[in-house]
Amino acid sequence: MSGHWRRYKGKVVIAVLVGLGLAAGGGWVFGAAPGKAAAEPPKPSAEQLLLDKPEDPAVAAILATKPTTALEKIRAAELLARLGRADLAKKFLKEVLDAKPDEGQLADLGLELGSIFFMRLATRQDLAPEAHQMRDVVFGAMKARLEDPQRLQNLIKQLQDPSFAERQRAVVGLREAHQAGAVALIGVLADPARQAEHPAVRDVLLQMGADAVGPLLACLEAPEDRLQGEAALLLARMEVHEAVLPLRVLLVAENTSGPLRATAAEALRRLGAQVPSSPREVAELLFRLAQDYYTAKRVIPTDLEGRVEFWQWDQAQRKPVCQRLPVQQVRLRRAAQWARQAHQLLPKDQRIRLLYLATLLEEAKYAHGLDKPLAGGQNSPADRAASFGLETLEAALRFSLESGHPVAATAILEIMTQWKPSESILRRTSELSPIVQALRHGDRRLRMAALGLIVAVQPTAPYPGASYVGEALEFFVASRGVRRAMVVSAQLEASSALAGYLAEAGYTVDTAQTGRDALRWLLGCPDYELVWVDAALGSPEPAVLVQQLRRDARTSDLLVGIFCHQEEYERTRRLAETDERILVFVRPYQPELAKQDLARTLALGGPEWVGFQERQRQAEQAMQWLVQLAQQSAKLYDLHGLEPTLVRALQVSSLAPGAARVLGAFGTPSSQKALVDLASRGTQSLEVRRAAVAAFANSVQKFGILLTTSQIERQYDLYNASRHLPAETQKILSDILDVIEGADSGGAKPPHKMPKEQPVPKQ
Repeated sequence: MSGHWRRYKGKVVIAVLVGLGLAAGGGWVFGAAPGKAAAEPPKPSAEQLLLDKPEDPAVAAILATKPTTALEKIRAAELLARLGRADLAKKFLKEVLDAKPDEGQLADLGLELGSIFFMRLATRQDLAPEAHQMRDVVFGAMKARLEDPQRLQNLIKQLQDPSFAERQRAVVGLREAHQAGAVALIGVLADPARQAEHPAVRDVLLQMGADAVGPLLACLEAPEDRLQGEAALLLARMEVHEAVLPLRVLLVAENTSGPLRATAAEALRRLGAQVPSSPREVAELLFRLAQDYYTAKRVIPTDLEGRVEFWQWDQAQRKPVCQRLPVQQVRLRRAAQWARQAHQLLPKDQRIRLLYLATLLEEAKYAHGLDKPLAGGQNSPADRAASFGLETLEAALRFSLESGHPVAATAILEIMTQWKPSESILRRTSELSPIVQALRHGDRRLRMAALGLIVAVQPTAPYPGASYVGEALEFFVASRGVRRAMVVSAQLEASSALAGYLAEAGYTVDTAQTGRDALRWLLGCPDYELVWVDAALGSPEPAVLVQQLRRDARTSDLLVGIFCHQEEYERTRRLAETDERILVFVRPYQPELAKQDLARTLALGGPEWVGFQERQRQAEQAMQWLVQLAQQSAKLYDLHGLEPTLVRALQVSSLAPGAARVLGAFGTPSSQKALVDLASRGTQSLEVRRAAVAAFANSVQKFGILLTTSQIERQYDLYNASRHLPAETQKILSDILDVIEGADSGGAKPPHKMPKEQPVPKQ
């Protein structure tokens, strides 16, 4: 049996070598050449001893060929992977990648081995990430070669060659370029000077089938009637029913020329589609489709990465262009396109108008940046929206809130703020206005936009929901100026370990043993970015805790990770099926795994999520508004309930000056004490301490001294003990006493003849 087995393995070795193309011609690859004495072999390494064992002759044979070229190494890697030696396969792939072959060499590899070879290699998880990287660079090089513009133009010219064989080779080359070939052919079709080439171009586009569909559909948006007509007839001949809707739009649009209208009707008849009887019929269809896409009622097929090819006409380049976009973005773009077309057909329809405004502004907001106000300018989306007037904008705001689109609502509020409307907009009915409703929304940017509008309006009389202003401001200014995270688990060992991993990533981490404790902390601070919850948590269970978090505007945007043991994963992962901002993961026991879980948790946020830097800007802006309201609208808004939050804000350098000014307007003993304590604290910056002294002086001027005798005596003690402190500190402590000693009879006076020594300046 043993002899038979070894002979069989020997055949495997030969087969492997032949497959590699590495077997020596006329001789063996091992040992000395015939007729020569064998040299003393070098001492083998531990790895070599392992490979040279009798049961691994195939692996040893591959390594003995010593592959040198990129092609040999990739072939060897594939065979080694099949033999269960992924570690060695990855090593060969890495050597090829590290050598950085040029684009031509990579393209040659792709053409030699075929795309299926590299796709199959990349599906092996044990070869990641090297196999994925190899596939990507090879495919990129192949794509660059096949889609080279000069090559494509040469092939298009070759379509006119007298030789049938040459023309066929050109057709094959263009089809190999797929959609890039179709775009190049459409470029010829768009050029009236190359009309003699158009018949051949049309034939190739028809042969390209699905590769030509996206580019041709985009041509229906082109401004040239002739190209639109060419695309319409080609799509009809290809029986592309996706073209029915845009063809109907062309048929009934007011600015469509007579010849193009006739071509669109002919294309519809060839497709067996009904010719619309009126613009209203098409507008209603567009409106329903736009609504379905805007509300995500329509399913869009995606690739494995959740992306969709989106074709559109680019007038700057005068050709169709394609983007691979997230499915949510494609939904929005299609909804915006169809709502715009419906509005053009029925501009007076209020339903269509509101949908058009919402989709227009939301698309513009994503394009411009969610963290920045919409740009103005002639014919900009903001300018077009503003032209509808304040009443329509307010209706669009209500529509956006009711349909669950905070990004559109935020853009509308930004535009309304530029109008500086009268305060009557807050009191149109006895119900909460949509502006006030936005103050309690879970989207932070929307709440900030609503606050900005209300502060700009400067109301002087009560209105429904006025108390929500202070509530919203308090949330934002409660920031402690740090990135925060929380771990919730009754198991102290688990919470301590995970908290340590998060702390290494730069978070200030709090831990809670129950969901109730966690909820109390999370509701009180806007700095929390994420919370990791133990799947075994009780009081309440994770699913109930998440529901409580989502129901409150202060925590509804939290990113939630639920960790569990391996055996509980299948049962636990169902918690993430109904919430896009939940990640279920197996509890990590190593820092590297924890880093991966943290990255996956943060990836849940998407572009709508507000990061640390923007949160700090929001806190500073909210504090500025709070200062403004404390000075202008103190009678309308009772801000005294914010005092504990403002006292804590004195510890945040970016918020302290504003918090001091607001506390200076309160006129309470606790606010004066907080200001004096802040000014006396040597760890704070001079700027913050001087702001505290100024606010204290303002408070004393309005309300008199509200400090107790012992508190005043303490200030004298601090001053008299400051002789060894910097002169700036002595000056601030002296200024505090000057304010106290200069107090008028409107408040408590300092103790009679309190000694004020002159400290000796520090040498």
